[in-house]
Amino acid sequence: SDSLSIRLAEPGDLQGVHALEEQLFPHGSYPYFFFRQALDAFPRFFLVAALQNDLVGYALGTVQVDDDHGWILSVGVAPGHQGQGIGR
Repeated sequence: SDSLSIRLAEPGDLQGVHALEEQLFPHGSYPYFFFRQALDAFPRFFLVAALQNDLVGYALGTVQVDDDHGWILSVGVAPGHQGQGIGR
């Protein structure tokens, strides 16, 4: 059976994250360099969801250091895997 894993994003995930972003948001997707910079700037808030070795989703957020506010910048789940609670 497939086992879903949620883990911190790594440099090797960026191509897959960007491809998923472009598929899901064709008219407003973040560019590749944004994800590259986000990995450096917010490494603790950039997660990927994988089934075996297949990237099926991601979530990217950030927090304001001097207060208790946080933001979700983008969440995406591959179309064939939506509706299964992965984005939750």
